[in-house]
Amino acid sequence: MGQPREPLFFKIGEAAARVGVTGHVLRFWTKEFPQIQPQRLRGRHRLYSSEDIRLFLEIKRLLYEERFTIEGARKHLERGVGLFDNLPSVEPARLDWAEIRRELMTIRHLLLNSGWDGAGGDQ
Repeated sequence: MGQPREPLFFKIGEAAARVGVTGHVLRFWTKEFPQIQPQRLRGRHRLYSSEDIRLFLEIKRLLYEERFTIEGARKHLERGVGLFDNLPSVEPARLDWAEIRRELMTIRHLLLNSGWDGAGGDQ
């Protein structure tokens, strides 16, 4: 038998436990961040998706680790700032494709000589 599937939706208590905050914090964040739109059941119970959980974890990181304000975190998420956005940009016209190919061939050579089989398994 296979492993049990990850649930598609989580009740607020389950979501709060996964994020590491209380349910009232999730309810507050749901009001403050328009990106989070939980499904609603009769009785107005909220169900949060896995994507909502990932977003909550990012909000928690921004607020607790990066020390953003609620407004700052909201703007940050609205702009869609990602993990690699702080890297310097490279203009396509300035790319040296021959150099890139040489680097990739060197990496390939190193991998093949290290016994890497490309199957993704552990060595």
